[in-house]
Amino acid sequence: MILKATLLGKHLAQHPFHQIQLLDAGVELSGPKETRIIAFNQIVSFSCKRGLIWGEIEFILSHENAISLHGTEWQATVQFYDQLVINWQEWSKDILVHATKHLEKQILSINALSNRDCWLPQKEFIRLAKELDNTYESLPFPEERIGEFKALSELDYLLQQWQHEGIERWHEHNNEWAIKIRHTHANFFERFPFILDPSQFYVVLQQEPSMLVLGSAGSGKSTALIARASWLLYQHELALDTLQPLFLPLLPDDILLMAADSPSKQRLELIRRTFNDRTVNQLDLKTPYELAFYLLKQTSKKTLNLFSLLNDTEEREKWLLQTWQHLCSTKKPFAKLWRNWLSNQYEWEIIAGDFWLEPDIAIRMGARLDRWLKHLRFEKANKTANDALIVLEKSKQSHSSAAHEASQQSDINEKNELAVANDIPDHALLAPDEAQVIAERKLFAPLLKAWKDKIKSEQAIDEPDALIQALKAVGRAKFVTPWRHILIDTYQEFSLLARLLLKGLKEKSAGGHFLYCADDAQILTVGQTPAGIDELIEEAKLKPEENVVYELEHDYRLSPDIRKLTDTFINQNPNQQIKPYLVIDDKPSKLGAFAVKLMAPKHQNAIYTSPDINVLDLLDKLSGFAPKSSQVLFTAQYLYQIPEIIISLKSRWPHLNFIFKPFNQLHGVESDFTFVFGLQQFGDSFPAFIRDTALEKHLLPIMESFLDAEMRRWMYVAMTRAKYSTWLLHDIEKPSIFINELNGYGAKQIK
Repeated sequence: MILKATLLGKHLAQHPFHQIQLLDAGVELSGPKETRIIAFNQIVSFSCKRGLIWGEIEFILSHENAISLHGTEWQATVQFYDQLVINWQEWSKDILVHATKHLEKQILSINALSNRDCWLPQKEFIRLAKELDNTYESLPFPEERIGEFKALSELDYLLQQWQHEGIERWHEHNNEWAIKIRHTHANFFERFPFILDPSQFYVVLQQEPSMLVLGSAGSGKSTALIARASWLLYQHELALDTLQPLFLPLLPDDILLMAADSPSKQRLELIRRTFNDRTVNQLDLKTPYELAFYLLKQTSKKTLNLFSLLNDTEEREKWLLQTWQHLCSTKKPFAKLWRNWLSNQYEWEIIAGDFWLEPDIAIRMGARLDRWLKHLRFEKANKTANDALIVLEKSKQSHSSAAHEASQQSDINEKNELAVANDIPDHALLAPDEAQVIAERKLFAPLLKAWKDKIKSEQAIDEPDALIQALKAVGRAKFVTPWRHILIDTYQEFSLLARLLLKGLKEKSAGGHFLYCADDAQILTVGQTPAGIDELIEEAKLKPEENVVYELEHDYRLSPDIRKLTDTFINQNPNQQIKPYLVIDDKPSKLGAFAVKLMAPKHQNAIYTSPDINVLDLLDKLSGFAPKSSQVLFTAQYLYQIPEIIISLKSRWPHLNFIFKPFNQLHGVESDFTFVFGLQQFGDSFPAFIRDTALEKHLLPIMESFLDAEMRRWMYVAMTRAKYSTWLLHDIEKPSIFINELNGYGAKQIK
């Protein structure tokens, strides 16, 4: 059946179509320049209208697009429209059966998924979301027509609930399953020293391929990590008891625990001991260096040993100091260079004679020598890591400014290394900073050589070299990851090379699971940035079916007032924003930790600022109300800033347990009370300019744009160690600039 516009209608209508033909399942519109077929499955609705003289048929398509034919004789238009309605209704009736089956099939798929008695990984939710989108896209007619059919409307209502509330329903399913598991396996969870909150349970029970767990200080990240390890091993216990495990049973060799460094490892070790779980205690717990060493032992026939100094900070600093003193005493030019450099760089008062033996000098050198030498030791490794990162970026066809900066840094390194090799640099051709860098390289060269000789004498391998070689080993085609689960604590402190090593393991770990626990406000390594956390967040955006980001909800350590103060302090950096946490005054514990409320009558839990001359009086008062065996942390930028009198008078407060830690070793440390020292604006000031040598400026990444961002994180970590109160002890004449700021945020002042 064909309907044509009249000659006059064509002229007056000025439309592209002058004729319409009825097809089996659609219509064909044609004109002098264009012909278009509109299938019934494209049409939302159509209408017949009468103008002053002629008729009009208009078709409404999806997205409110309209196509019409004008200028037709009215009676012919009505006849065509009546036949169009008949064909349209017959087609709709026939296609309704197919559409109903199509939506019912999707409903069955949703019911099957939601009725599964297991944890639903995020990839299942994403798959379902895509299925729902495809369901509507593959309907045999526009989605707008669903409301015309009662049977379809009911099905559509159920599907729309999942489409718009899918995330909530997915979380609801997993939460209900977690509650069920909690009750079904109550005997197992009763073994834990702490009662886990729902967000920690989420971390423990989840079955995601990769999850980044974020949480502030005191949120229970490390506790959740160890609890998950225990849960994973429990499946083997179920299998031995002829009960049905929830997934493939695991042995201790299938799981690897990791921490960023030795202090973090020691803290994680203490936490897992509180679980009193024999199988958890059997798990390997490694630092990146130990992981690299293990991988080399497995993939190489070389005889290697772990370097004895790397996992003992105190011994390492002691050896470095003794070596430096020996070099000064045996090499006069070396001692002269150091005398001049320390005098000019730090304006220290250097005595005539054997200045290197002076206690005031020696006590300040150990930690500094360790820091300077580490930057030099890792120089080659950092260049390798940056080069590898550039390759990865190029593979993603991304030419970022970071890659350009890394390339420039590489050119500078090669230039300086060449100058050092020639030993006669033309300083006139070098920028002042570059000349100073070369001078400082020569200053540190004998110490670096002694370090390498020490490694050679032990037939050991240094950490940066181990990481580089392990990365190459993992990259080989035949390498297979020995672990099915890798649980990583303090991930924010992992170096770029360590992160690349984990990335390599992840790529070679088909079906493996990775759990990363991190907090970018607790980065304590000089020059470290939140890049590692940002990378995982970006991966979660690009591949959400494989990577999940989750934030713990509670803070078990700090009181609401202290949490508010510390968050306000760290959030001054616009790039360092911490979410508000639900603060719980006292974590339910079977270890009998005393509650905050029990101390309220005698002591108000807060952050105090006080002149450092009050320290003994404060300790006397603390001993009067603190319960026996309270943990008291003493911390500072450098340990020697803690007054020696506290150590010598330790027996004066026999019921208090003292802990001494520098800022950069505070990861995971928890105390009842904390005293922070060295908050001054002279000498070893704080905040300090931590790139205080030309070599550090040269080797470390560009400083963050926000002033004192690194030092602010150190201060934040120091203030978030204590469950009850923290005293910030400052110089009475020249207090740290942080003191006035914190007083303004609500810190309580003691005169």
